[in-house]
Amino acid sequence: MGSHWQAARAQQRRLEHEAAERLAREREQRRHLHTQHELFARSVGPVHRLRDRGLAELERARPAPHPRQRELDEQAPTHLTVPSGSNIALDYQADGSVILAARLQEMFGLSDTPRIAGGKVPLTIHLLSPARRPVQVTRDLAGFWRGTYFEVRKDLKGRYPRHYWPDDPLVAEPTRRAKPRGRRGNSG
Repeated sequence: MGSHWQAARAQQRRLEHEAAERLAREREQRRHLHTQHELFARSVGPVHRLRDRGLAELERARPAPHPRQRELDEQAPTHLTVPSGSNIALDYQADGSVILAARLQEMFGLSDTPRIAGGKVPLTIHLLSPARRPVQVTRDLAGFWRGTYFEVRKDLKGRYPRHYWPDDPLVAEPTRRAKPRGRRGNSG
């Protein structure tokens, strides 16, 4: 009975933590959008109707990114494209770590942990189930594929039998779907 309550409390803490993180990300995105909007509005001046200015004129009025901004975007990107093609937001933490939360199946084929800051900072990868629940946290993706993947795969294959769980995740096709396009029947 006690372990049930402990598990329920742990689940509640996890959900509260995820909600707080989501709220912080949304606040940061709104702040960023507001800043971008203000910069653009100052550069264009008052526009009461879109037809008052041509689209080409609006595009020319948008300020070019500052060289330091370009460098920052390269060194500390806001998003990362994973093997499935999804462009996933990175979550910068106060302790200096950077989190990439992606579904496990979207990471198939990626042999090593992605890095930023010119290859100096490895990402902390939160590998998610098809239901977007964390199943593994790692900074060593290669080690995960060599070892822990097979335990996680066994568990997920039981919970999500219609999904793609290959024997060799390094050569498997990454997918956003339950199975890669054209694949039928049970896999791996």
